[in-house]
Amino acid sequence: SLNNASLNSVWNYFYFIVTGDDISYSEFQLYSDAELSHFKKTLKHARSQNIQLLKTGVQDPNIVFVVLESWASDVVSCLNSKEDLTPFFDSLSKQGILFTNCFATGVRTDKGISAVLSGFPAQSDASAIMYPEKSLKLPSLLKEFKDYSSLFVYGGDPSFANMKIYIQNMGFETIKDKSNFTKSEQNSKWGAHDGIVLNRSVDWISELKEPFFSTILTLSSHEPFEVPMKTAYKGADNISKFKNSIIYSDQSLKEFMANSAKQSWYSNTVFVFVADHGRETGAEYPIRFHPGFYKIPLMVFSPLLNDTFVGKTINSLVSQTDVPALMEDLLAKDWKETYHYSVSPFSMQKRNYVYYAYYNGAAVFQNDTAAYYDNISKRDFAITTLDSTKFSSPALVKKAKLYQQTVMEHFFELSNIRKE
Repeated sequence: SLNNASLNSVWNYFYFIVTGDDISYSEFQLYSDAELSHFKKTLKHARSQNIQLLKTGVQDPNIVFVVLESWASDVVSCLNSKEDLTPFFDSLSKQGILFTNCFATGVRTDKGISAVLSGFPAQSDASAIMYPEKSLKLPSLLKEFKDYSSLFVYGGDPSFANMKIYIQNMGFETIKDKSNFTKSEQNSKWGAHDGIVLNRSVDWISELKEPFFSTILTLSSHEPFEVPMKTAYKGADNISKFKNSIIYSDQSLKEFMANSAKQSWYSNTVFVFVADHGRETGAEYPIRFHPGFYKIPLMVFSPLLNDTFVGKTINSLVSQTDVPALMEDLLAKDWKETYHYSVSPFSMQKRNYVYYAYYNGAAVFQNDTAAYYDNISKRDFAITTLDSTKFSSPALVKKAKLYQQTVMEHFFELSNIRKE
């Protein structure tokens, strides 16, 4: 039988074909350079200039990102779920800053990771991190943290979609993956389950020199959703299994934070929890790529939070690509690197729409209306979140097409190639 390495090689090969190695910029060039230039001026990287999210005197805190596999808002109780699947995450959110209106920019882990760590939006027909020469030129959130030690942890094989090369290109000094776990610990189809990975991560983080920047990518809430605990959510269908895996991941987070709290570095650490993307949860949406499908949790927790922000709920519109600007506000930094697509939820320049990509298409969501453009059929339509009736919204569709053209121009320029 094929081993996981060769399986990933096959996966990468077909993913390369599906994402279209032969696509050209001209396919997305729907507007003139002048119109595109005018649109780009509306994409201003923005952060607040006068907010203090952390306590006075905090300097160089440790950073821990926990990227939650497939954690859609529809299964998170403090967001959209009416079921009690995530009691620990809910309780932690009451001690942190919870962003209730955050949207993923794509539908795959590779696109979620590059949105969070590079502030780069998803591409519908491509993936920047599949191309090492492109991912090397993406902004790196980690590299803003000068003199920080760094660690990336994933219980599976990070070579899928060339993600390991991207992680290295982002500057992570140490990468721990399934090869760092024993065979008995690799109790998942993909590698080691969240409970094992998160517990081991505490040990590995404790070995780092402070200050540090660590990122952990979970995997137990990925298909086939077979988790090492007694079934808590009954049902043999995929949705029920997925919800059961969310319960397990939440319990694993609880143990991770309890173990972290015992460590000397905990009191000087900022934790950021964000999903890589949403997924089907059983919620009934009129179309597959409805905005609800993209809504994800984003939460910041830290013993260093300014008392004013403990338990704070932020309801303004947030994109996954806004994480870099949010980190600037958390740390009161002003990074020279331009995160073109990143707007802090605390900035005066509030975001009034989000962009997201789906297979062969692009969309924007604004004021309860989602507008879609299909790259293959060249058709477009809009819907409201409450009504599945399709209608025409030329202005919003134009915004989706211009945003996609901007992202795809950027995509080709990453390797100094503008394919005509």
